[in-house]
Parts: sequence; C-alpha cells; structure tokens
Amino acid sequence: MSKSQTVDVSQVLDNNKISPFQVGVFILSGLCLILDGFDVQALGYLAPAIIKDWHLAPAQIGPVLSAALFGILVGRFCSAP
Repeated sequence: MSKSQTVDVSQVLDNNKISPFQVGVFILSGLCLILDGFDVQALGYLAPAIIKDWHLAPAQIGPVLSAALFGILVGRFCSAP
C-alpha cells in the first residue's frame, strides 16, 4: 500500500498566482451573467412597445413578462446539471 499525501489547499492557493486562463474563465462567467440578466431587464423597457404592437391591455403584459422568467427557470433545470 502506498502512503497518502495531504495537501493544504489554502497554502496552495496562497502561494500560486492567478493564471491567465483563470482570469479568462472569470471574465467569461461575468459576461454570461450580465447577458443572462440583460434580457429580463430589457423586457421592462420594451413592454410599452410590445403592448402597442400586439394590441394588448396593460394587464395582459404580465404573462408575457412571466414567460421570460419561466424560460429561465426551465433552462436552469434543463441545462445547469
């Protein structure tokens, strides 16, 4: 049987520099987060134009805006795992 080695993770993290790959992953993750939230925020500004173009009553825009959030929910459960 071989000896097992222990690694102090905090020491490894403290002694090593952040690589360009890690910076790239961080930036890409941040951009994905920004773009994921942009569509939901943009709907708030687009709601008056949608009401006008689709000839909706203002009370009917609620399900339209909720559909975007429901899509995010379904996408989270389908693609996140």
